[in-house]
Amino acid sequence: MKFLSLLLSLIVSQSRMVNATVGDSVTLECNYTINSSINITLGWYKWYRHLLHGDEVSNTTGYYKGRVSMASPSDFIEKASASITLHNLNISDTGMYVCEVNINEIISGHGNGTFLNVTGETIGLFSEGICHIDCKNSRNRQIVFHFVV
Repeated sequence: MKFLSLLLSLIVSQSRMVNATVGDSVTLECNYTINSSINITLGWYKWYRHLLHGDEVSNTTGYYKGRVSMASPSDFIEKASASITLHNLNISDTGMYVCEVNINEIISGHGNGTFLNVTGETIGLFSEGICHIDCKNSRNRQIVFHFVV
């Protein structure tokens, strides 16, 4: 099987950057092509945050639990799609996402990563001449500003 994998090449393509807004859903595109007419019968794909084999982006565990939709198995096989959709975005979702694809346990590859930039509105609450602004940075640290107006 190692000899066969030398004859194949797998190219995984991702968008370089995607912009989105807090609360929205966004699809991170990942598509692959193979330089052969190999019959794809088995395969899988995974997404990682920040770097390949880093934090896995999964709908079942961790930070993303309940917020990830994956391409269907038929889309993976027939349309060469390994895309995911992230739901209910937070500012802290901003970062690099890398897609990895494996075909028939023979060949695997990964994209160069998609940078997801999530932005939101700054909310100011005015009450009796005092303004409170609450912000969170990309490391999910909260910063609170208080102004007397």
